[in-house]
Amino acid sequence: MEKINENGNSEFTFKQLFTLIKKSGVRILIFCLIAAFVVGVTGGGIYLGLRGKNATVSALVDFNFSGIEQGKDPFGRTFDPTIIKSPAVVEKAITAINERGGEIKQSKQNEIINNITIEGIVPEEIMQQILVIREIATKTPSVLAELNNITYHPTRYKVSIGNLKKTGLTKEQARLLLNEIISQYIDNFKTTYASQKLLPSEVITMVAEQGAVGAASYNYDFIELYDIYYAQISSAISYLNAKSAEAPSFRSNETGKTFEDLLYLFRIIRDTDLIKYEAFVVEKGISLDSSFIMSYLNRRFVTLETQIERAQSDKSDIETALREIYKVGDIIYSVGPDGTPIKSAGGPTEQYDKVFAQYIAAGQEVNRLVAELDSLSKRIEAYQNASEETTQDDIDTANEKSIIIANQLKTVIDDANKTVAEYFDTEYFDNAVHPAVTATYENNQNDTLMSVALALFAAVVIAAGAAIITTYYSLKKKGITL
Repeated sequence: MEKINENGNSEFTFKQLFTLIKKSGVRILIFCLIAAFVVGVTGGGIYLGLRGKNATVSALVDFNFSGIEQGKDPFGRTFDPTIIKSPAVVEKAITAINERGGEIKQSKQNEIINNITIEGIVPEEIMQQILVIREIATKTPSVLAELNNITYHPTRYKVSIGNLKKTGLTKEQARLLLNEIISQYIDNFKTTYASQKLLPSEVITMVAEQGAVGAASYNYDFIELYDIYYAQISSAISYLNAKSAEAPSFRSNETGKTFEDLLYLFRIIRDTDLIKYEAFVVEKGISLDSSFIMSYLNRRFVTLETQIERAQSDKSDIETALREIYKVGDIIYSVGPDGTPIKSAGGPTEQYDKVFAQYIAAGQEVNRLVAELDSLSKRIEAYQNASEETTQDDIDTANEKSIIIANQLKTVIDDANKTVAEYFDTEYFDNAVHPAVTATYENNQNDTLMSVALALFAAVVIAAGAAIITTYYSLKKKGITL
């Protein structure tokens, strides 16, 4: 019998409830089987329908070169990882796969590109730092502006091809294609950044082939050729000095030379042949057009005076800025036991060091320009005091000297280009970008399976409850008491 409470309402005892569940056993089983079947069929259909859409093939790519941790590419520009999925790279990858017997439709290229995702991977320790910053900012908002300057640029990226069904790729095709895309990107990377060359100017090439007389048709006189040679050598020496400091022991297998060997050759040309060439041309006042050359030298003089004034002004401005920087050291933040920020002094501030380096460079630039102006003054004086008229023999000799130097420069520059290219290819960029993990298939259906499992559990519970309620009203209708 059902118990009647003090309000006149009937209520179940635990004994009656267990009896009802026992009498509902068969019905519970049938209801639960039906519910499980319905949910299973529906969930299975959803799973199968989403399988191709959610499935991805992913790979990890590591970058290791100077500047990447500041978000810069090897040229110092903003690094752009999306070039990995650029049309040029993807097209080459598809073509390469098909040439090896693959059957990837070229017409699907845009669809493939649209379903490639590239995301930076943030290491766990960086995430912990971000959490510390958030905690500091929450408890002490006044330091938020300073802490916001902390940034992180990924050195590892996850590259994925998703929605395989829409791209028309099988799992194996997607895996092979992604590996090939990364391979083509690495080739593209090396071609883009390892192609730095000390190319000879057009004038040097022209003089080597036609002589100074041929260059004269382009308005280049002998003393102008000297300036071009000197500028080319200075640029090459500056570049090779950096490479020598970067890789002092590197020796090219092709040329047999180190960067220091190449520096020696450039200095020999500058300090012997080029000096003799200038002395011969200036002391004799050799020119293909004396009126033009004096005009050229005077223009150079005025230009240098302007450059010196500007450089001195820049140096003065930097010196003023340097005095205004209070050198207290870096402020390092950490979190104390009570959650408040702790400050501590570090070494010289980064700002101070940068400005001081600019000040030194500005002073060196002023000194260089002053020395160049002094040399130019002596050159103008020598031309003005030249007592002899330029003879054809003088022109022929100067022409021969200019051809010799041009050919020397072309030879050394060619060796420098080959040495630099080999260095970039075999050392500098050899490990600059590489696949950390090759392409692997990811089903990505865990969320779907979890949802189906939860739906199945809920359906079974509801079905069991419905079975018990049905049994109760069925017994009540028949007048059977529990």
